[in-house]
Amino acid sequence: MTNWQDVYPQGGNLLNTKIARELKLFNKKLKIVSVDIEQIRDKDKIVLTFEGLDKRYAINKTNAGIIADAFGDDTVNWNGEEIQLIEIRTTYQGETVPALQVVPIESQKG
Repeated sequence: MTNWQDVYPQGGNLLNTKIARELKLFNKKLKIVSVDIEQIRDKDKIVLTFEGLDKRYAINKTNAGIIADAFGDDTVNWNGEEIQLIEIRTTYQGETVPALQVVPIESQKG
């Protein structure tokens, strides 16, 4: 059996719910300054970098879809857009755990 904390490790350079809570990032505007594809645990993941924040965010498929619905399928178009993070509860391997969900802010690109 895999421990969910092994999949979503604490610390490091990537955001998780605990770090977002500690940094008081919930419901704050976060401006996307780069979108990269990186290998994390042998899987390609979309990783967002935000203006003024050292921690980056490896988004899951659900959050990628939410952002794509708001800003388009091409991740290049996500640069300069803003999102907020909210904390939700989700089921992972039969347990209810905290998770991050993105909320796009209306595009400023016009």
